[in-house]
Amino acid sequence: MKLIFFLCLLNGVPTAGKHPEIRRWWPSTLPCEVKVSQKTNTSDADIKLSCNNRNLYNVPKNIPANTTILILSDNNIKLVKRESFFDCKGSLKELDLSGNCWRMYHQNLPSTHCNHKFTIEEDAFVDLLNLTSLSLNRNSLILVPKKLPQSLKTLWLEFNHITTLSSGDFYGLHNLQNLHLCCNCYLSNACYKSFNISHDVFTLPNLTFLDVSSNNLTDVKLNLSTTIRNLVIGNNDIRKLRRQHFHGMMHLESLDVALNCPRCITASFPCKPCPNNEPLDIDTFIFSDMPLLTHIDLASTSLKKIPPLLFENNTHMTYLDLSFNYLGGEIENGIFLNYLQRIEHLNLSFNYYFQKYPVELKLSSNFANLTSLKELILTGLIFQYLGINNLNPLKTLLNLTSINLSLNFIKQVNIMAFKGLSQLNEIILSENLISPENNAGCLIPKPDVFVNTVEKNEGSVLLLISKHDKKVGVPQCKMYNKVLDLGNNSIFFIQKKYFHDMGNIECLVLSRNFINQALNGTEFSNLPKLKFLDLSYNRISLVFNTAFSELPYLEVLDLSYNQYYFSLDGLVHSINFISGMSALTELRLVGNGIRSLSTDSPLYSNTLKTLNFQGNRLDILWEDGKHFNLFENFTQLQNLDMSHNKIRFILKNSVFVHLKKLKVLNISHNRLTRIPWDELAKLEHLQQLDLSYNHLTQLSDVSNSTSITKLIMRNNNIAFISADFVKSMRLLTVLDIRRNNLTAESQERFSIHNMKQLEVLKFSGNPFLCTCSNVWFLSWINSTTIIIPKLATNVKCKYPLDTFSGKNIGVIFSLKESQCEYITTGMVLFLIYNVLIISLMATSFIWVRFRWNFAHLFRSFCRGKVNYSYENLNQNSYDAFVAYDSSNADVCEWVLTEIRVHLEEKSNYPSRCHLCIEDRDWMPGISISNNLATSVYNSRKTVFVLTKDYITSGHFRQAWSMAQQRMIDEKKDVMVFVILERMPSRFLYSRYMRMRKRLCPDSFLQWPPNPHAQHLFWKCLRAEITKSQTEQYWQVAQ
Repeated sequence: MKLIFFLCLLNGVPTAGKHPEIRRWWPSTLPCEVKVSQKTNTSDADIKLSCNNRNLYNVPKNIPANTTILILSDNNIKLVKRESFFDCKGSLKELDLSGNCWRMYHQNLPSTHCNHKFTIEEDAFVDLLNLTSLSLNRNSLILVPKKLPQSLKTLWLEFNHITTLSSGDFYGLHNLQNLHLCCNCYLSNACYKSFNISHDVFTLPNLTFLDVSSNNLTDVKLNLSTTIRNLVIGNNDIRKLRRQHFHGMMHLESLDVALNCPRCITASFPCKPCPNNEPLDIDTFIFSDMPLLTHIDLASTSLKKIPPLLFENNTHMTYLDLSFNYLGGEIENGIFLNYLQRIEHLNLSFNYYFQKYPVELKLSSNFANLTSLKELILTGLIFQYLGINNLNPLKTLLNLTSINLSLNFIKQVNIMAFKGLSQLNEIILSENLISPENNAGCLIPKPDVFVNTVEKNEGSVLLLISKHDKKVGVPQCKMYNKVLDLGNNSIFFIQKKYFHDMGNIECLVLSRNFINQALNGTEFSNLPKLKFLDLSYNRISLVFNTAFSELPYLEVLDLSYNQYYFSLDGLVHSINFISGMSALTELRLVGNGIRSLSTDSPLYSNTLKTLNFQGNRLDILWEDGKHFNLFENFTQLQNLDMSHNKIRFILKNSVFVHLKKLKVLNISHNRLTRIPWDELAKLEHLQQLDLSYNHLTQLSDVSNSTSITKLIMRNNNIAFISADFVKSMRLLTVLDIRRNNLTAESQERFSIHNMKQLEVLKFSGNPFLCTCSNVWFLSWINSTTIIIPKLATNVKCKYPLDTFSGKNIGVIFSLKESQCEYITTGMVLFLIYNVLIISLMATSFIWVRFRWNFAHLFRSFCRGKVNYSYENLNQNSYDAFVAYDSSNADVCEWVLTEIRVHLEEKSNYPSRCHLCIEDRDWMPGISISNNLATSVYNSRKTVFVLTKDYITSGHFRQAWSMAQQRMIDEKKDVMVFVILERMPSRFLYSRYMRMRKRLCPDSFLQWPPNPHAQHLFWKCLRAEITKSQTEQYWQVAQ
C-alpha cells in the first residue's frame, strides 16, 4: 500500500513549468514546507522539504518518496534510526539534522536549551546510498556517527562535543570532499582538554576542504591530505607555525589561521591571548611550498612585524587579511608589501596604536607596488586628520576601486587627498566625526570620487574577523551609478557649496546625522542629476514649499523619522513641496507623527507611485474633515501605506475616490472595526490589501466584486466568514487570517471551503473546535489542494486538548470521520450509562447513610395499617425489668436503695410499680439467658441503667437485643434508658440512638446531679414506665 501511495505522489508532482507550488500534492499531515525546483538542463526536479523549527520530536513518517533535500534542523528530535528515512532512502541527497540538542558548557554560561539526549543508531544512514551532504551541527555529539554513507561529499559536525577523532571514524568515505569540524572545543563551548586526533584521520583521498577551527588544537601535526585546497585552523591554541606542518600541501589555495594568539584588547568575544601577549610564531618561509595560495587569513594573531620575505613565493595570492594585529609600524614602513603584486583585497583594519590618537594617516611608500589592488580596508586605524599627501602611495594603483576608512574617528578630511584617485568607485567614510565645523566648509572629496558605506560598529567587525569581508553598500542605491553616502556622521546643516561640482551624483545618503534645518530649495542645487535622497533620522523642517525644487530628476525621497518639527505645536506643518517635484515616484514619511498640515493649497502629483505614510496620525488629520482629500490628486499612486495611524473609520466618498490605479494598500495596525468595502470597491486595480492588526470581527457585506488577489487579515477578532465574501472574492489566491477567533463550528461561519481559486491559506493561531459538529472542516483540510503553511504543526485545536499533556493538538490529528458516524447512538448510550451510574451511586449512598431511618419508617407505616388492641396494664407479671451492671456495687446499691424505694415503696403516687430486679427476683439455678428472657418478656418495660462499663458488656447487648426483638415481634416498644453517668459520644450519637431520640425523646432520662431535681426525675420515670407501649408511635404517625 505504501508503494502505491508514493507512486501516486510521484505522478502527482507538478512540473516546474506548471507552477509547482500552486496546489498541494503532498499529505496534509506532513509538518514541512515543500518546494519544487526545476534542475537546469534536465527534466528532473529537486523536492525540498523544510521541516526546521517545527518542534518535532521524531522524524516525520510521511516523507514523500521523491524527496531530495530534507531539512530537520532546530527541532527536538531525540532518536534517528534506520527506519526514519525508509520512505525516501532512494532519492535523498541532502539531509540536515542540525540543532536538535545543543548544549553549551561554560563556567559562566547557562548550560543548554536541550534536556534530552540526541541518539543516532549505528546503521541509521546505511540505506541512504545517494546521500551527498549530511549536517549534524549543534547536536551535542561526543563521537562521530558510525557507518556513514560512502556517497557523502560534505559532512558537517560543527558545534558538538567531539574531542577525539580515531582512524576509523571516516573509514570508507572515499568521496568525502568537505569536512566541517569547527567549534567542538573553544572558550564558549569549553571541553577543558586538548583535541585528540589520530595520525591518519585526514588522509582521505578526495578531501579538498577541512575546517578544524575552534577546537583547542595546540599543534598542526595533522598528517593532512595533500589534496586539501582550503584549510581552516583558526581560533585554536596554536602558538607556532612551522614549514614542515604543511609539507606536501602543494595544492593549498586558502589558509585561515586567524585568532591563534589573538589580540584581545577590546575583543567582544571570549578571548585568551598567548602568554605575555606574544604573537603567533611563524616561519619566514612557511608559505614558500604553497605556490597556489590565493587567500591567507592572519587576522588577530598579535603580529607586530611581517617578515619581508614571508609572501615572496605566493605570486597567486589575491586576498590577505592582517586585521586586528599590532601592525601600525608595518603599515607605515612595511617591506612585505613589495611581494604582493597580485593582491586584490587587503585588510589592515584595527591595527591602531593602543591609547594613542595620531594626527594623520601614514602609509608606506611600498603600497605603490600593489599594482593589482582593488579593495583596501583601513578601518579602525584611529587618526584625526586625512591630509593632502596621506594617500599619495595609492595614486599609482590604477585598479583600486574601494577604500574603507570607516571607524577611524576622523575629524578633518582634506579633499585634495583624493586627487589622482579618480578610478575610485567607493570610499567608505562612515562612522567618523566629520562635520562642517571641522572641515571649514569642505565635507567631501572631488566629484569623481563616490562614497559608499558599511554601516557597522566595531563590535560587529570584531565578530566577523577571520571571515572574508564582503562589500556592503546602500541597498536602495544599487540601481544607481554614482553614490555618495555621508550617513552616520556629525553633519548638522547643509550648504550648497558642500556639493560643488558634484553634478554626477545620483544617490545621496545623509541619514542619521544631526541636520536641523529648514530646506528652501537651494541646498542641493549642485546635484541636478540626483535621483535618490535619504534624509531619514534627522530634524528636517519642511515649512518651505520650495524644498527640493532644485532636484528635477529626484525619484525617491526618504524623510522618515524627522518627527521633531511635526511634534511642535504652533508651527506651520507642511508637505506641499510634493507638488513642486516633477519626477518623484516614491516618498517615505514614516514615523513623523504628522497630525496637522497647512491647508493653503491641495497636494498634487502626476508621478508619485509609492507613498509610505506609516506612523503618522491620520485619525487626527481626518477629525475636522479637511484632509480626507489628502491623497486624491496623486493620480498615479499604486502603493499606499497608511499603517500605524490609529484610524478608526473611513468615510464614504472620501479617501479612495480618485486613486484609480492603486494596487497595494496597507491599513494595518489601526483601529478599524469594519471593512469599508464600499470605498475599496472604487479601487478598480487593487491587488493586495493588508488589514491586519485591527479590530475587525467578520468578513462579510462585500457589496461589489473586487480585483484583490492577496488579502492579509491576521491578528484581528474575526469569527465569521460569510458566503457573500467568498462569492465576491473571485480572484483571491492568497488569504492570511492567522491569529483570529475562527472556530469553524459551522460551514455558514467558515465559508472558505468554497473558494476554489484559493492557492495559499494561512490560518494558524485560531481557536478551532475539532468536534463531530464540524467534522466537515477536518475532512476539507485533509482533502483540499490549497497550500496551508505549517498545517501539521501550527494549526491547533482549542478543543479537545491532548489527553496526556493537556495541550492543544494539531487539527489534522484530532478527529477522524469514522469516529463521528454513530454520534447519535453514542450520545444516547452515554446518557443511559450516566443515568444508571448516577442512580447506582445515589442508591448506594442513601442505603448506607439512611437505611435505619427508612426501615423504621417502613415498620411504623406498616404498624399504622394494623388494628392494635391496647393491652391491660396489669397483664404482665412486672411493670418494669431493671437491667443494670450487677458487677458494679455502686450501681447495685443505687438500684436497690433508689429505684426500688422510689418506685415500689413510696406511697405518694397513685399506684406503686412492681419491678423485676436481678439480685432479688431472678430464680437461682436457671441460666442467665433464661432469667433475662423471662424478665424482659414478663415485664411491660425494660429499664436500662446505663454506665460506661455496662454498655460494653455482653449482658447489655443481650438484654437490648431481646427488648428489640420483642418490639419487632409484638410491635411494642419496651425500652427506657436511664443515663447514670456521662456516656461516650460514639454511643450517644450512633445511628440507632439518634433515631430513637428523634422518635421517643421521653424514653431517655438523665440522672440529675442536683438533689432538688431528683423528684422530677422519679416522676418522669414512673410516667414512662406506665405509659402505653404504642402511644408514642401513634403520635408520630399522626
